[in-house]
This record gives sequence, structure tokens and C-alpha cells, in this order.
Amino acid sequence: MRRHMNTNFGAKANNLIKLKDAGFSVPEFHAVSANDLKVFSFQEIANKAHKDIGAVSYAVRSSALIEDSKEESFAGQFSTKLAVQPEDLVAAMEALVWNAKNILGSIDEFGLIIQKFIEPDVAGVVFTRDPQGNRELTLEFVRGRGENLVSGKKNPKTLYFYRNSTLWDVEYLDVIQKSIEIELLFGFPQDIEWCQKEGRLWILQSRPITTITKEQNKINEFLDKELPNERFFYEKNLITEVAPSPTELTWELLNKLYEKQGPVDLVYKKHNIEFQDTNFLLRIGGQLYVDKEKELHSLFPAMTFLHDKQYRKTFGSFSGFWTSYKNMKAIRKLSFDCEKSFLDVQDAINFYSSQNDLEKSIKEFLQVYEIVFEINLGAADAIGKLSQILPADMQVSDALSLNIKLTDNWLLTPPQGLLGNSLEVYDSTEFTCADYIGSGHGESDKYSRFRDEIANAQKWQLLREYGRWLMLSHINGIKKFAKGEGKYRKVFPYELPARLYLSRVTSISKSLGLSSGIAWGRLVTKDDIEKISGQKILFSECFTPDLVEMFDKINGIVTHRGGLLSHAAIVARESGIPVILNEKISRSMIGKNIEINGGTGSFVVR
Repeated sequence: MRRHMNTNFGAKANNLIKLKDAGFSVPEFHAVSANDLKVFSFQEIANKAHKDIGAVSYAVRSSALIEDSKEESFAGQFSTKLAVQPEDLVAAMEALVWNAKNILGSIDEFGLIIQKFIEPDVAGVVFTRDPQGNRELTLEFVRGRGENLVSGKKNPKTLYFYRNSTLWDVEYLDVIQKSIEIELLFGFPQDIEWCQKEGRLWILQSRPITTITKEQNKINEFLDKELPNERFFYEKNLITEVAPSPTELTWELLNKLYEKQGPVDLVYKKHNIEFQDTNFLLRIGGQLYVDKEKELHSLFPAMTFLHDKQYRKTFGSFSGFWTSYKNMKAIRKLSFDCEKSFLDVQDAINFYSSQNDLEKSIKEFLQVYEIVFEINLGAADAIGKLSQILPADMQVSDALSLNIKLTDNWLLTPPQGLLGNSLEVYDSTEFTCADYIGSGHGESDKYSRFRDEIANAQKWQLLREYGRWLMLSHINGIKKFAKGEGKYRKVFPYELPARLYLSRVTSISKSLGLSSGIAWGRLVTKDDIEKISGQKILFSECFTPDLVEMFDKINGIVTHRGGLLSHAAIVARESGIPVILNEKISRSMIGKNIEINGGTGSFVVR
């Protein structure tokens, strides 16, 4: 029995040795290898451990060679015995070995840890990164023993923290800082079990988070360095889709669209709306984002996203109140002439001719963008009105795909010889036309009473496509004067998230996704799994590790008790089993067909 690192110990024991050597507070322990279990009797091992450690009671844990690797954690699959009296150590080891033989078939690769037991005031788990790949450090804890948390028997309190945040809670500062230090020690995001006793922090174990890829980890590390440490809200949206990673020339064009007396400003003025250029475009790792707070202030300077934990628009300041009020009033009165917009874009496409220098080409591009932006506003208005009148069981996307025939004079011929499909000047992809009309099925009685509204929305969608043709024509004219392949800022090699923010969620909700994915089937209990065929969603009050053995027989899980970081949740994410915690689903729904969303925690009865 040794306490220096040894490949026969298993990752759990070796990780504890590494932590202790690095100066972290780890309860005294003995690592017992598979060879030790063959050479020494249980009584000899128990006597040696108690003599060296001298604790009042012990925790006896598994340390198999297959546990806690970067590929699989086997979280909660082997037994653990807590608060074991010295005279009961032999029985505890026998129980763990018996359990391991049932799982592994032999104990050739199975070891043990005999550790001083700390009766905690608070116990918990830290994921130094969100286990589903997001940036935040996730902290879960319960009063008393952590076994109630990792076994899924008790709902924990859950907190989220960002590395570059100034909002760290002082009460948990030591746990957060030590957890980040542990991640740095191992060089990869960690799943850490910890406890506190009389104010002292103890590290009980650490293992790599198996559901995070190296790519996700590199993205998170990059964003920690790039993002500000005060509250912000950045997003990739329809604006950024036109040039996801703009070169310098394209970046200049994009900014010209929103400057004072630019096309966006002029269109808003026509509708009596006051627009301010707030420089809301930004690039992170060469990828285009919109600063949502600055974008909001361009029209509503009294509003903010940053006062609400869910980043919903709220009143923020009396400064700019009158401008905000006038703009809101003007926007409610907006009206758009679909026929006029069609004639404008038709003429602009038909009468386009390329200019003979770059300055004139850019000037004409900005002029025709007024037509395009007017169309964009009209399309948003039409789609918004359609979504308001459609019943809950009807989707706008389905309505827009209905084959409602438009008059022939609305159908334009695409320009010839275009190159590219975005506003990126150096886009050299093959030009393609989008088919917004008649993309799948004919008119439906279900939607017949909304035919006029649907046809109007479809017209605006078609106008958006024509506006794109117009933009591409002018971008192709600018291409002639753009030399070389374009100067890009250094672009981060992986696609960054669509939304970035600095946030803190203070507690677990009664509706939570524990393991991402969509699943559907009949809601069943454990007793019904073998009796019912077809797709099945398991209902279990507690999300306990024993459910793992049923994963190959079910499509998803609904539970009332359990946390994002419970052992079963870890394995579910590794296995691709969607899991939700949702207390609205009760036993009275057993037998019904439901669909669950493991990302949002939501469900629908099918």
C-alpha cells in the first residue's frame, strides 16, 4: 500500500495523490491496488490503513483502472461506503469487491481507497466548466453529506459563475478559486467533489469532465481571455449572417450601413424614428457579433438587457426616455407598401450597371441598401403579424412553406454571372437562389382562413430574396476593385457560440434540462420497462445511478429529484440519453406519449 503515483492504482487514487502533492487539502488516505488485494488479506489492509491514518471513521471508495478517464467516468457505478468504523473496514471492503466483481467479472483491474471520513457541514460538486460544453463554472451543494447530491436523492442549490466575472460570491470564493487551480493542475476541465467542515475546504476527488471535447475547451479558454469582465450580451443574428467573418473591406462596408446619414439612419428617419449609431458591431476572434445592449440603445436608450438575469428588455434609465417613447410610438404605427417595395427592387435590379471606380461603387451600394433595409423591416413586420394570429398548434415555418401561387409579374429572373452569396467582398462561392415559395406542399384547410396573411408574408420573404440579389450585384461590382484575397483579422479556428454573456443563475428551477437531446415515447415506470415495447420515456422520482443499467432499454428520462451534476446525469450525457427534471410531469401521466427536450427541460404530450 503506497501513496505515490502508480499506474496500478487507477485514476481516482492517482488524482488524489497529485492533488495532495500540489498542496490541496485532501483527507488522509491509503490507495490499495489490485495487486494489493491479491497479496494482502482484507484484515491486513484494514489494520495498516487504520494504524497509519488513525481516523475515527472512514470512507471506502473504489479506484478501478477504468474509472475517471477522459473517455468515461463510470460515475456512481461502483459502491462507496461512508462513516465506516475501524472495526467495519473489512466488511466495507468485502462489499465493494463483491460489487466490483458483479460489474467487471473480476477484480484484476480494481483497487480501493481508504480515506479519513469528514462529516461535512456542506458538501457539493464543482464542474469547472458546464458539462454540456458552455463556459460557466457550475457549483452544486447541499447541507450535510454530498452522497445525497451525487446519488440524485436531494435537489441541490445550483450556482453558475464565469471566469472573467466580477460577480463571484464571496461565500464560495475559496471553492471557486481552488477548483480553477485544480483544472490548471490537470490541464482539462474537472468534475470535483468537495466538502466543508468548520470553514475548511476538503477536496474528496477530481476527474476530467468526459462530455467536454478538446475543441469546446479551447473555445472556452479563448473566450475567457477575450470577453470583458462586466455584464454584456453579444449575439450572432440576422445581421451577422451576411458576413460571419468579415475581411477589413467588408467590415468597413458594414459599419457604413449604420453610420449617421447612412442607409439605415435614412430609412428610420423616413418613418419618424430617431436612430443613433452606437457602434454595435464587433468582432471576436474575427467572427462577427452584435452587442445587443448597444443595438438596443440605438433606438431605445432608456432600455437595457443587463438588469435582468434572463437578459430580457427592461427599463434601465430615465436618460433617453423621451427618445425611447417616441420611437416605440412610431414603430407601432409602421406600415409598409409591399407593391412599392417590389417595384423599387425590380427597377434597381433591372437598371443596375457597374461603376468604374471603388468609391462610386460603394456609394451606389449604400444608396440601394435603403431599399433592402426597407424590405427587411417590412418582412419582419409581416412575419410578426402572422405569428400573432396563428393558433399555438400552427407554426409560421409551416405556413410559409405552403404553395400559395403568386401572380407571374412577381417572379423575377435572377441576375446572371454573380459570384458569392453573402456581403463578404471576397466570397467566391457559387451563387444560388433560395426558393421561398412552394417548397413542399399545397394549401391546407388548416391554414385556409389565414390565406391572405400568409400570402402577404410570403411576398415579403420573396422580396428579401430579391433584395439579396440586388446586394450581391453591387458587391460583385465592388469585387472588381478589391485586390488579392482580402485581409482578414486572425480568425479563431472554431465556430464560437451564437450567444455570449456574463450571467449568474442563483438557483435550480423546477424545469431543467439535465442531458441534452430530444426523445419521445410512452411514459413508463421501472416496473413497466420489460412489459411495454416501442419508444419509452422512463419516469423516476429520483435520478439515481441504478437507472444507468436501463439506458439501453429507454429513450429518455423524466425525474423530480436530481441535479445537473449527479452521477446519473454525467453518464446520461455520455450515453446520449435526454433527461429532464420537470415537476409538472406526474405519475398520473404514466402511459401517455410525451416528447421531452433535454436541453430546455420542457415537454409536450403527443
